[in-house]
Amino acid sequence: MNSNSKIVLTLLIFSLLFSIVFAGEIHCWRQDISRLTSISYTFSETYSSEPLIVPKEAVLTITGFGNYNYECDDGASGTAINYFEVYDKKTGQVINTNGISSGGPITTGAVMCYDNANNIACYKDGENFIPKKGVCDLHAGGTMFVGKGATTKMDISLADFQGEQEWVIRFGAITPYFSGITPGSEKITFRDVMNLNFFVDSSKPSILVFPPTPLQKINTFTLEEDVNKEVFFTLLNKSRIPIRINDYSIDCPPGFNCFLEKNADGNNYYSGYTIGPNQAMIIDVTYSIDKDSIPAKGPSTMKVKFTPNGFKDCPLEGCIASSSPLQFQVGLIDQQDFQINVSNQQEQKYCVDSEGRVGRTGESYLPKINLYFGGNNPLNSSNDSSDETTDSLISPNECSSINYLTGGENQDWVYCTQKEFLVQLARRIDLYYTNLTSIKSLESLARFSEAQELREANGLISNFPANLRAQNLNFDNRSTSISELAEINDIIFSRIGFLGEQIDDISKLESLIKGITIRKLVNGVPVDALEITPGEYDVSIDINIDNDIMGLFAEGELNDQVNILVSLEKKSEPKLNWFFYYQDNNFDNINYAPTIESIYTNNYSKRGLIMSFEKENGGVGELKNFYSTYSVPLITRLVDQNSGEDYISDSKFEVNINNHTYETGDIFSVWSGFASSLGEKGCESTVKSTSKKGLPYRVLDIALNESGRFEIPDLNNLKSDTKMYLSTVLYLPSNEEIQIKAPFNVYTQNDVIEGDQYSIGTTIIKASDYPENKIDSLKKLFETISEEKVCILYDNSTSVEKWDLFWNQDKILDQLENVKANIDDAKRCETSELKAS
Repeated sequence: MNSNSKIVLTLLIFSLLFSIVFAGEIHCWRQDISRLTSISYTFSETYSSEPLIVPKEAVLTITGFGNYNYECDDGASGTAINYFEVYDKKTGQVINTNGISSGGPITTGAVMCYDNANNIACYKDGENFIPKKGVCDLHAGGTMFVGKGATTKMDISLADFQGEQEWVIRFGAITPYFSGITPGSEKITFRDVMNLNFFVDSSKPSILVFPPTPLQKINTFTLEEDVNKEVFFTLLNKSRIPIRINDYSIDCPPGFNCFLEKNADGNNYYSGYTIGPNQAMIIDVTYSIDKDSIPAKGPSTMKVKFTPNGFKDCPLEGCIASSSPLQFQVGLIDQQDFQINVSNQQEQKYCVDSEGRVGRTGESYLPKINLYFGGNNPLNSSNDSSDETTDSLISPNECSSINYLTGGENQDWVYCTQKEFLVQLARRIDLYYTNLTSIKSLESLARFSEAQELREANGLISNFPANLRAQNLNFDNRSTSISELAEINDIIFSRIGFLGEQIDDISKLESLIKGITIRKLVNGVPVDALEITPGEYDVSIDINIDNDIMGLFAEGELNDQVNILVSLEKKSEPKLNWFFYYQDNNFDNINYAPTIESIYTNNYSKRGLIMSFEKENGGVGELKNFYSTYSVPLITRLVDQNSGEDYISDSKFEVNINNHTYETGDIFSVWSGFASSLGEKGCESTVKSTSKKGLPYRVLDIALNESGRFEIPDLNNLKSDTKMYLSTVLYLPSNEEIQIKAPFNVYTQNDVIEGDQYSIGTTIIKASDYPENKIDSLKKLFETISEEKVCILYDNSTSVEKWDLFWNQDKILDQLENVKANIDDAKRCETSELKAS
């Protein structure tokens, strides 16, 4: 071996020994930031400090970086000059840095601060060191540079940012062993110095001001007193910034006086109040008009001056917001000068009662609920599907408007109680899991197209809309619901049969529902509370299996290796905020016994009211009354029968009811004119009075004595040789039968009595003759809403929500259209007739 070969061999051996020794050494990289000056930041403008909200036009300025040291091993050090960055924790992006973006950091010299054994930098997280301080082998060398220059501040424009921001200011430790460092590199070890959490808002802070309706109609029956109407305007803050109400005013319609509530200092009551983000404020305005100014109409607008917290673009007196005009219209009902506008959308059905209140009717407004659990009547123990019994317990589509099999529309969905929803949920989990096991089997046989079809089917099963009543889905409530279901097992479950392939009895259902996790989302973010308000929810089911198991249940209990998460997020409100949607029970065990009342109550003081509910904020609601009634349309024909002299036509008639007494002055019914023998259009009254030219819209009869003799005093004195037709609807208790005797013609659906001053006609009215117009149960009530015979009036203008259900008088009077069509001695007032009586 020559000398050169020996030298090479020696170098190779030395190099090998050096690498072996070096590989065993551990060199520690530690960061010392004790010498940092104080970091601070400012925004050029803000909307709010608590929470911190800034406009996108703002600039963030960060200062106070200073110098700091890095220590390598136990004492060897290198000085670093201002290497830092602003890092977005949500996106993982570097917002800005003074090092990498300007060409640094630069690495030179030998390796230091590196664990060759594990191929990692020694520095761990700024708090813990591997190994601990004082046990490192010294191995320092080379020169360390981090960053370039001496940056003292950083300006960041927020123009490209929107929404919630989670940033952190951090300093970086970089081992010089590495080269080619880029942002986000795992070779950089950081220490967080300061967190920045704020919200960038691109919108201008503002409030929305709007009246309850675009049109406010008031229809009065007499001119005996001034008209006063309280109207509630809503102020809505849709921004994230608290807004202070400086002041507000109302523009009154011509001829009106407007009153705003004042405080003790004489200022508007709510001036100085603050509306929080996404909160509303209600301001009431009282409109008053002198009786001599009726009829009248005109617009009214509310103007509000406000100041958002920290917002710089408002003048000193505040920004200004105005409501859309509220069109006010006040008229006399007996002048018949108002019309009901009907929306051109087919599902919008409106109806009016004798007080001028506008309600809604039709199948679109029908309560979408099961009267009994799953539609099964527990009172019917048969196994067939007749009456109110169905042949399935709860459909997987029970609460869903989308069919899980086809992805098409499901018309038979209902707003579900908690019990119904939980059973539907269980059935879908069962279907999903059954498909899952089939998918695994098919894929093991390489039948991938069939497996893919089942995967698509599982997508429809596990992601679906659910319409829910108010309920709380916390664990205790779910457990109680399932326990209550177990109690009715003998009544319903045993009759219907199994729930599904996997869930074949009530005990498994109970185990499943207790084992799943349910969470509620708001804007995609989970919240702690599980209270559900009525509406449609997007529901998703996620099933994770720890191991390759084949059974959803093990020994009758939910397999502990199956993890099921159910998420719900509200999508929309109900079309009508029904009282029934706040009852998390079916109605088979709730007593809706009809209230027994008199004809006076049903036919006059409550005038066609069937049912009413009330619900205070946060409550579940209370049934106030349920009047079981039947409706009877009636037409009368009044005639002046003595053309030669001033004959006082007789509008007196008798009403006889078994076991019923009257008081003098009682009202029996309300009458409206619809045809007359005077005037070209038949709209002129035939009464001998110069003050009343139009047909009466609302005239009352009155009891003359306690024996049931009534008259219509306003219509007694008819003009010579004239005729006038009146209509009314009688609302009679379902247990009442009445007899009417009259000296004039009376027309009903089933009878015509002909009477005059010489011959009294008699007719008997009883519920059995009007089965289609009789309501004595919730089932019948829902049917009549669908048939448009019943109107729903929903009122949420106060803290107590109210629902009134009353007969649709127009629809009932339509049953006598054939009678009206055959009138040949008078002209029907087609242009201005209001059929509601």
